[in-house]
Amino acid sequence: MLTVDHLTCGRASIRLESVCFTIAEHSIALLHEPAGTGRSLLLAAIAGHARTEQGRITVAGHDITDWPVVRRSRYLAYAPARPRVWPTMTVADQLQLAWPMRRARRTTRDQVLDLFPTLSDQLRQPAEVLDERDARMLGLAVTLLRNKPLLLLDEPCHGLPPATGRALADYLHELKQRGTTIVAVDSTGTLGRPDFLLTAEDTAVTVHRPAAVRACR
Repeated sequence: MLTVDHLTCGRASIRLESVCFTIAEHSIALLHEPAGTGRSLLLAAIAGHARTEQGRITVAGHDITDWPVVRRSRYLAYAPARPRVWPTMTVADQLQLAWPMRRARRTTRDQVLDLFPTLSDQLRQPAEVLDERDARMLGLAVTLLRNKPLLLLDEPCHGLPPATGRALADYLHELKQRGTTIVAVDSTGTLGRPDFLLTAEDTAVTVHRPAAVRACR
């Protein structure tokens, strides 16, 4: 599903150099501690929100290295740590806009509202009135509703009520069983039970058991 081959990107303060790994489809990979070593940068680079200096990124057999963000969104959905929502658009309109009517629906609006029930009471509200927690929930709901084969999630459980975080973790594992591949940063430990575990150290990504993910410098 996802192959990163000798990827180099970043700035002097946070930088990744010649990172290589492969994530099989229908799996969950967690980018582990320590913080500040390029975990978020790696997700942003795969999604096209951080410039790649060299290397190759392949998703579902497609070399997306030089693709713009919009074209990459055919195959992946990205939820950064700071939610990106339209401030003047209502919650309901943003959920409707995200839901692809002609694509296989792994996730529906009812399912995301069950996951994030506080959004149900704010459907007619513009996103700008949401507090940080609910804005995060909206950003995650929109990402899930895009129903892409690859999900990139940066700290999806951070700031959520514990019960909501556990429900989200269970749902992500259900999505994996239905064919979605998930790569996430999770410093809360809520997601758990990953198929692959990658740790950023210095300018590399190293691999921990289970094997089947390759890292090189």
